[in-house]
Amino acid sequence: MKQTKNSVLVLGAIIGLAATAMPTYARSCNGNEVIGNYGFVGSRPLFPGVAITPPGTAGTAALSTLIQNANSSSPFFTVGVLGFDNAGNVIASSTAGLLNTPVGTYQLNQDCSISVKLNDAFATSSASSTGATTAGQSAASASFEGVLLDGGNEIDLVQSGSLNPSTTQSGTVVTPTENAAAASPNAAETSPTGTTVILKRTVQFTGCTNTNLNGSFGLVGSGASGISGSPALLSLLGRMVSNGSGQIVLDPVGSSSPLVGLQLSGTYAVNSDCTGTATLSAPNNQSRTIQFVLVNSRPAATGGLQSGAAVEIDFVLSGSDVLGSGVAKQQ
Repeated sequence: MKQTKNSVLVLGAIIGLAATAMPTYARSCNGNEVIGNYGFVGSRPLFPGVAITPPGTAGTAALSTLIQNANSSSPFFTVGVLGFDNAGNVIASSTAGLLNTPVGTYQLNQDCSISVKLNDAFATSSASSTGATTAGQSAASASFEGVLLDGGNEIDLVQSGSLNPSTTQSGTVVTPTENAAAASPNAAETSPTGTTVILKRTVQFTGCTNTNLNGSFGLVGSGASGISGSPALLSLLGRMVSNGSGQIVLDPVGSSSPLVGLQLSGTYAVNSDCTGTATLSAPNNQSRTIQFVLVNSRPAATGGLQSGAAVEIDFVLSGSDVLGSGVAKQQ
């Protein structure tokens, strides 16, 4: 009986050692996870910025806005759409339509980390009547590193490496702090420039309309107003019901709520690339304009393309004297 007990103890010890030595295997990426259109929100937090000359040549497309601001030092928020082709190429459009212009490259690694290089393919020179970049100038670019989340439904990036504004005839003023970004391009703790880009798959590849925005949403956001003078922090909180036809309406449930002040009304318009604009009004007659992109709030059950997931509205505040961002999710 004693021998049996000892045998059991020895066997238990062996199993314990085997369990301790067993390696832990994390998820790996096979290279097929990044495909489709992704709505992005690019931003730099609201900290005291240092004004610099904008980087030379820049287009008016969302991508141009992102790269131009990424190469500055001031706070910013912007939205747009980028396409990833599952072959290492990034595409975009100069308008809110079909993505058809190569604007960069990406590399997805087995550990699901990713590097992205974006070029302002829509940059034009104000001195050129043809719209072409003037000789001696080059379009701005920006490099990013990040990780995939939710099976490729989301990509979180931070700007890496040194700032790369376009080369201009008048020159661009860049602070020593910004030039120091190249000293530690792989620093994990922070983005050297403070720029982050959060991408999520759009609700569909293309052909979005007002009908894609339908139902009740809870909205929350934050930012600052009066940024050209004396900035004041602001917050957004509310409930909105979109009718699928371009209107944000006050429904019977909201009108009878004890917190009727949170019920929003207004109008919206969705573009074919799933970006859009909206004007939100509160019962106290205060209103805000937002620019948004409709994305999947969670991956589809198969972890695949744009289908089978709830709609999320990722937005930034729009206006000459306001900065901020937020999200609205289906209730």
